[in-house]
Amino acid sequence: MKIGVSLWGQLKQVSKTGELTVDIEGETCSVEDLLRAVSQANDGVLNSFLISDDDSVRRSTLVFRADEQLAGDGAVIQDGDAITLMSPIAGG
Repeated sequence: MKIGVSLWGQLKQVSKTGELTVDIEGETCSVEDLLRAVSQANDGVLNSFLISDDDSVRRSTLVFRADEQLAGDGAVIQDGDAITLMSPIAGG
């Protein structure tokens, strides 16, 4: 299946693109599967932002489908979904 992914903030800046399309096997996938696929796209430039040193998915990335934030391992992404990824914002 093909998933369109919009990148915002630091993810967009590092990848030098605001849009990606990732191919994932199957009719649905988890948020973790999607983040792993995105981390390998575009020559893996986002890997360190999305995947921790222990190979787990970083939970700090904000994931949205339309205006709904997807949280937890139970969220299912389907073919044709438009997903937005944002890095957390901090500062003072």
